[in-house]
Amino acid sequence: RTSLEKYYGKEGAAKVQQAEAFEVCEYGRRPDAAEIKRLFPFLP
Repeated sequence: RTSLEKYYGKEGAAKVQQAEAFEVCEYGRRPDAAEIKRLFPFLP
């Protein structure tokens, strides 16, 4: 829920009924916020 709040706000995250986790790379580095926006342009 914390990650949902980061992208959709507290109110928007509370409305989410189902979410799926996505792991970019199990053994690599974590992408920063700019890379997340580039990889997932549909996120607000």
